[in-house]
Amino acid sequence: MNRTAHRSSAALGRALTGFWVHTVVEPIRSGGPRPQRWSGPVRLVMALAFVVYIGLLAAVLVSGIDGMTGADGIPTRLIAAVSTSVILFLLLAASVHLRWGWTVLIGVFAFGMLVAGSQPWLVFLAWVEESRGALAYLFVPLLPVCWIAILVLCLLWRRRTLSVAWLVGLGALVLVSHTAPALLAVAVDPRGELAVVSASILPLAFLLFCAGPLAIASGTAFAELTIRAVTWSVLAARPLLAVGFWRVAVALLVVAHGVVAILLPPSALWSAATSVGIVGAAVAVSALTVTWARRRGPEVPPRPTEIASELSRWAYLIAPYAILWFPIALVFADVDTSLFFAAGHWAGAIAAIVLTSRAIGRGDTLGAAIGPALAVGMTVLGIGLVGPELVREAAMYPLLALVLVGALVRWAVLRQLTELHWLLVSIGLLLLLAIRWRHILAEPIAAALGFSAAGVLFFGLIWRVLTDAGFTRVDGQKFPIESRAFLFAAHAILGAAAVALLVYRDGQSIGLDPESMASLGDVAMGRFAMIAVVVGLIELGRFAVDPDPESIVDEFLPTVPSRR
Repeated sequence: MNRTAHRSSAALGRALTGFWVHTVVEPIRSGGPRPQRWSGPVRLVMALAFVVYIGLLAAVLVSGIDGMTGADGIPTRLIAAVSTSVILFLLLAASVHLRWGWTVLIGVFAFGMLVAGSQPWLVFLAWVEESRGALAYLFVPLLPVCWIAILVLCLLWRRRTLSVAWLVGLGALVLVSHTAPALLAVAVDPRGELAVVSASILPLAFLLFCAGPLAIASGTAFAELTIRAVTWSVLAARPLLAVGFWRVAVALLVVAHGVVAILLPPSALWSAATSVGIVGAAVAVSALTVTWARRRGPEVPPRPTEIASELSRWAYLIAPYAILWFPIALVFADVDTSLFFAAGHWAGAIAAIVLTSRAIGRGDTLGAAIGPALAVGMTVLGIGLVGPELVREAAMYPLLALVLVGALVRWAVLRQLTELHWLLVSIGLLLLLAIRWRHILAEPIAAALGFSAAGVLFFGLIWRVLTDAGFTRVDGQKFPIESRAFLFAAHAILGAAAVALLVYRDGQSIGLDPESMASLGDVAMGRFAMIAVVVGLIELGRFAVDPDPESIVDEFLPTVPSRR
C-alpha cells in the first residue's frame, strides 16, 4: 500500500514538473536572451536598457496613484523623453554593423524619431527667446550640428568592433541633441503652454505607431499560455489515469458546455445564428487549406502547442498592416476613428489571406490552419466596430465544441474511434472552457492600473520579452549578434513606453485607447485561434498523430521535417 502511494505521488510529481517545464520554463529557456554570448560593451548597453525597461514598467504600476496622470503632465513628457532617447541610441548602435540596406532603413527610422522629438527643442528656444532675447540664436545651430555629428560617427565606425569609448560618444550626442532639450522643455514649460503642438503629442504618436506590432503581439500571450497550460496538463495527467478515463471526461465536458450554452445571455442569442454560419465556414476553410498544404508537404498536422508558439509570429506579420490607419486618423482627428480602425482590421485580414496562400505553397500546415482563422477574426471584429457584432465569444465556443463532438461521432460511425480520439476531444473541449478565463493572470494587474486593457498589455509585454528573444542568440556576418541584441532591447523598450504613455494619457487626445490595441491581439487573434486549434485536433485524430510534440512521428509521414 505504501509502495503504491509512493509510486502514485512520484508519478504526480513528475507530471506536475513536466507541466511547469513545458508551459513556462521551456518557452523562456528556448526564447529568452543569453547574455553569456554578448561582449563586454554589449552587456553594458543591455544593462542600461534593462534598467530603463524596468523603470517604464514601474511607471505603469504606479500610474494608479492619484495625481500621477494628466493630459500633458510631467510624467508623460519624461517617459517620452527618456524612452525615445534610449531607443534612438540602441538603433544607432545596432545600425553600424548591418548591411547598407538595413542601415539606411534604421537611419530613416532614427531620423523620424529625431524630428518627432524636436518639438521640445522648439519649446526651449521659445523660452530662451522670450527671456533672453537674441541669445536664442546661439542655440539654433546646435541641433543640426549634433545630427551631423551622429551621422559622421556612425559612418566612421561601420563594421568596426564596438568599444566603450565609441558608445559613450554616441550616447553623449544623443543626450545633447534629444534628451537634454526634452528635459529642459519640461523644466521651463511644465504645462506645455509655449508649444504650438502639444509638447508630447509627437513623441507619443510616433511611439504608439511604431510599438503597435509589439502591443498587438502582447495581446496573444494569454491565449498562448492557456493553450500550453491546458494541453500539457492533459498530457502530463495521461500516464496517471485509467484507459477509459477520457470517455468519462468527454461526457462531463459536453455536459459543462451544454450548461454554458443554456446560460448564455439574451444578447448572445441574437448572434448565435450568424455565429453558426461564420464559425462553420471558418472551420471548413481552415480544414481545406490544411488539406491543400499537406498535398505540397507533407507535414505533421498542427498540434495545439505549435499553434500557441506560432501566434506571436503571425501577430508580428499582420500587425504592421493593421495599424496603417493610425497616421490617417491623426490627420482627420475630428472624424470618428472607428471606421479607420475597422479598415485596419480588414487590412490585417487581407494580409492573413496572403500569408495563408504562401503557407499553402510551402506545404506549411501550421500556417494554413492559423491564417484563415485570423482572417475571419480580423474581418468579423472590424465589422463589429462599425456595425453589429456578428460573433459573440459566448456563442463561439459552444459551436466549436459541437464541431469536436461531430468529429467524434464521425470517427465512431466509421469505426475508427480509439482512446487517442477521446484524448484529443478532451483537450479541445477543456481548452474551449478554459479560454474564457484566459485573463485571470491579468486581473491583479488590471485592478492596480484601473482598467483591464492595460493589464492585458502589461502582462503580455513581459511574456513577449521573456520568450521572443531567440533570434538574439544567433550570430552572423550579415546580422551580427550585437545588432540583434540592441534591436531586441529597443523593441522591448518601445512596447513598454507605449503602454506607459497609453496609461498616463489614456490615448484620448490622438483617437487611440489601450483597449483597441489589446483587443486586436487578444480577441481577433487569441480568441479566433481556437478555430485553428480545433481544426488541428481533428487533423491529428484523422491521421492518428499523438498531440505530444515529443512523441515519435507516425509511419504515414516518414519524410516530415521536424519543426523543433
